[in-house]
Amino acid sequence: MNRVSRHSSLTNPSHAWTRFKDLLFSGPLEKAFSEFESLRKAFPAKPPPIKLYNSLLKASLKQSRPDLVSSVYKDMILSRVPIETRTLNLLMASLCESGRLGDARRVFDSMSEKGCKPDGVSFRVLVSGYCREGLSFRGLELLNEMGRFGCSPDRKIYNAVVSGFCRENKVVQAERLVERMVKGGVFPDEVTFTVRISALCKAGKVLEAYRIFQNMKGDNGSGFPRPDVVTYSVMLDGFCRKGMLDEAEELVALMKSDGLSMDVGCYNIWLAGLVRNGKLLKARSVLVEMVEKDVKPDVYSYNIIVDGLCKEGMVLDARSVLDIMRDNGISPDVVTYSCLLHWYCKKGDIAEANKTLEEMMRDGCFPSISTCNVLLQSLWKEGRISEAELLLEKMNEKGYSLDKISCNIMIDGLCKSGKLNKAIEIVDGMWLHGSAALGGLGNAFLGLVDHTTNGKKCLPDLVMYSTLIDGLCKAGRLDEAKKKFAEMLARNIAPIQLFTTHLYIITVSRVNCHRLFVSSEIWKRRVAIQIQKHITF
Repeated sequence: MNRVSRHSSLTNPSHAWTRFKDLLFSGPLEKAFSEFESLRKAFPAKPPPIKLYNSLLKASLKQSRPDLVSSVYKDMILSRVPIETRTLNLLMASLCESGRLGDARRVFDSMSEKGCKPDGVSFRVLVSGYCREGLSFRGLELLNEMGRFGCSPDRKIYNAVVSGFCRENKVVQAERLVERMVKGGVFPDEVTFTVRISALCKAGKVLEAYRIFQNMKGDNGSGFPRPDVVTYSVMLDGFCRKGMLDEAEELVALMKSDGLSMDVGCYNIWLAGLVRNGKLLKARSVLVEMVEKDVKPDVYSYNIIVDGLCKEGMVLDARSVLDIMRDNGISPDVVTYSCLLHWYCKKGDIAEANKTLEEMMRDGCFPSISTCNVLLQSLWKEGRISEAELLLEKMNEKGYSLDKISCNIMIDGLCKSGKLNKAIEIVDGMWLHGSAALGGLGNAFLGLVDHTTNGKKCLPDLVMYSTLIDGLCKAGRLDEAKKKFAEMLARNIAPIQLFTTHLYIITVSRVNCHRLFVSSEIWKRRVAIQIQKHITF
């Protein structure tokens, strides 16, 4: 921009807002918004036209920036710019996206006060918001109000509610709404059919789903859409999960006869179904077919085969698949290696498991915490304590956070190997530091978190106490077992859930001590009595 035009934009609001419009449609949102704030300060009495405000709202919404949407809307209110229905629709969409359905509904209800009338988009935005949050009945109630505002539901709004009902497993309500939709002259499209087929398959009603699928296939002049690749894929998945492989194979043939080409996603569904049902040879032939049809298998395709081979104990064949992957330019990922590692651990082949772990990390694939747990458990099970400690140290070096499963494996291993004092030390330390120790098994407590509880600190649980108490009992350290039992109750950990079928009750006398093996029902009654007696044995 030359000096004259820049000077003009700084003194002429119209030129300034035209320049801003160009920036909004061509540059980054952050830069555009910064320019917007500068211009509002430069021209406080000359706000941009409503269309430009709406464009900025839409851009902010598109990039999921509810903070900017709110800021722009507040500026509109302060500037006394006349609000349009479209403005409020954009505001509602942003609120719904942020999960603020109550605020979105208040905006909707106040539209008439602002001189605006809800249109079809207004209803669709709010109805979709309700359905996404699992409130499809609320969405349906709002859909039913459309006539009062002179609006008629279209296919998109019907699909939003039908999809919502399907996600909530309310298949009957979804079917009723589709019937109403057709009676009202709104014909279902591929989305309407596919979400219903998917919901029925997930509910195990595969034959009902296939009936709907056949309605799409039927040449009855109904105007229903023909099934596409997505619809076929959903139906195929339903058959495969139900173990109906003959029907699945017929469906694949039908799809090809319809002139539709299976994509990699559809092939993966077919591969997974075959492997899940023990048809490994057929799965291999499908993998070959993919290559012949110029559909490049992805890492998920190969992982399906590797997992199936490992589960059948064909680990050498699984290993050969890794070579095929590399030859085809596909790098094995964490899942690929984890399949092998899990199998080696299951068979107690720790040496091969360790080799696989090293190979995995050389390839830049770092195992997940669940994979580390599998190897950790195998090491403890085999009594290879020093290697378990070494693995924990490696996990520490790589920044892994122990979860409760890791901690329970460690406590169980220590108890079984007779290191009860160390197990007690770790449990006590967890209450102090909110984590278990890595490296040296107790020498350095780290601020670790349990990923299964949304980042909360990892604290001792029922399983951990049951393992520790059982270990102390077996070692004859009954007084310490009683103390841990009392500590467990004091920590509000309910003992009823400690064991599922049978539990140990410790009985102590001056002469001897013994264990009484009783059912969980008797245990529950005794626990209630002990609590009433302030935990006195």
